[in-house]
Amino acid sequence: MSDSLLSFDNPVFANFAYYSGIVICKTMLMSGLTAINRFRYTAFVNPEDFINSKKPLEERKAPINSTVERIRRCHLNDLENVIPFVLIGFLYVCTKPNPGTALLHFRTFAAFRIFHMFAYLIPLPQPSRALGFLVGAVVTGSMAVSVLKAGSFSRRKMSELLTFNNPVFGQFAFYSGIVICKTMAMSLLTSINRMKNRAFANPEDYKLRAKPGDDGKPVVNATVERIRRCHLNDLENVIPFVLIGLLYVCTKPDPSTALMHFRAFAGLRIFHTFAYLIPLPQPSRALGFLLGAVVTGSMAVAVLKAGSY
Repeated sequence: MSDSLLSFDNPVFANFAYYSGIVICKTMLMSGLTAINRFRYTAFVNPEDFINSKKPLEERKAPINSTVERIRRCHLNDLENVIPFVLIGFLYVCTKPNPGTALLHFRTFAAFRIFHMFAYLIPLPQPSRALGFLVGAVVTGSMAVSVLKAGSFSRRKMSELLTFNNPVFGQFAFYSGIVICKTMAMSLLTSINRMKNRAFANPEDYKLRAKPGDDGKPVVNATVERIRRCHLNDLENVIPFVLIGLLYVCTKPDPSTALMHFRAFAGLRIFHTFAYLIPLPQPSRALGFLLGAVVTGSMAVAVLKAGSY
């Protein structure tokens, strides 16, 4: 496999995997930081999270906390920037870039995303945060230009590791497909409940189920918002799993160990969805989230070990 572009025998791919692992793990940590601060400030959005409250569920509410919302915005910014970097990075590796130039791209992006996080959370005065964002975007843009110039990914020989001839990749694709489809299903469930409860976010949507007296204003419905939060939690966890998983497959893991990771993650995410939507009492949902994150973290450790130099 020494000739394969998408193999840890290729130093460019190894460096890419290492720094991608760092920024993906950093992104995942934002979920934990959000949870910690929700407990710290008792800023919960789901009534069952108030585990020490004796009030009825419908009366358990907390005001919006500025610290929690700042962390959530920082997390969203990570999702908007780290995911394109990893996807473009895969293609960039296949352009056979100069190893020194590629390493400069990967290190710069990782460093400025970490800087962006500190600038957001401390917070540092502007344009500190803007600089962290813009430099990272320029790095991804630079790689994208290289990919567009090369324009020949389909003519490269893809690693045998990332084909269905590799049983580990076959299992990864199967369980990734399950959790991705589950995530997509949340959009449909949101739409069904918007129609059912007439809880539309856009004025034009009221034409779908018009009633006399409709003023076209957005309506917030507790069931719809719960489903949307569950969907967002899927996006925050399933996407890192899939991205890390692709790199993990390239480390040539033991097939049974890999299968255990994939099955555990899929099972826990399905459990998390039921715990969120029924809802089940805490710490049911927290357990589904935390153990799923541990599975992805375990794969990330394997990637970082393989990509270190």
